[in-house]
Amino acid sequence: MALYPQLQIAISNKGKREQNEDFILPSDPASDSRVFVVCDGVGGNHQGEIASKIVAESINFYLNRKNPIPFQIKSYLTKSLRFAEERLTEYIEEHPSSLGMASTVACLEFGRKKAMGFWVGDSKIYQIRDKKIIFESIDHTLYQELKNQPETNREKLDEFPYKHYILRAVKGTHKPAQPEHFVLSDIKVNDYFVLLTDGIKEAFKKKELLEILHELDGSEILKNNIEKVCELKSKDNYSILIVKILEA
Repeated sequence: MALYPQLQIAISNKGKREQNEDFILPSDPASDSRVFVVCDGVGGNHQGEIASKIVAESINFYLNRKNPIPFQIKSYLTKSLRFAEERLTEYIEEHPSSLGMASTVACLEFGRKKAMGFWVGDSKIYQIRDKKIIFESIDHTLYQELKNQPETNREKLDEFPYKHYILRAVKGTHKPAQPEHFVLSDIKVNDYFVLLTDGIKEAFKKKELLEILHELDGSEILKNNIEKVCELKSKDNYSILIVKILEA
């Protein structure tokens, strides 16, 4: 049985920030793409909005041009990231004031029966089934690294002031990023895949996101509710792609 990823929700808003440093592809729910990319320009660096756009567009372009190269070649994912780094470096060389620009990335690609992808930084990917998370990317952040250490005091960790400090980002060819890859073969009809930036995480606890996702199931009300909650609770840009698996 072949599977078909249907993009149901695509949101990317500036929220309470002056400009939107997130970038998503595709941005139109009518798209029939099998490649999904979410990027977040690193706060505090120059021209994060340009970095996220270059990274997302470069990866999307590279992965969508690969036919007839087999989907299963995981190295092609890394090549798409290196291609994005080359485009970043070219931009920096032409615009020296942008030195230091960087972006996180979460990338997901579907084959007929599998999905694979990678992430760098704290843009997340979830696979959700029956209100349960069955796959979750692990953030490349200082907070997550401390959380993984058994000697860490969990109560004090909740008060950690640098929860959004990332340890990995896409910066250019001078410092190649270290992506985390995944391949998923346990995919069923009605599974959801969700890609999001930390502005969404700031507004929704995992349980809240699972509940709203299944209660409203891709409707315009779901989109409106996500935007409403983020405008109230998030201080950051917020972006999300929600993909539902259908039978082709």
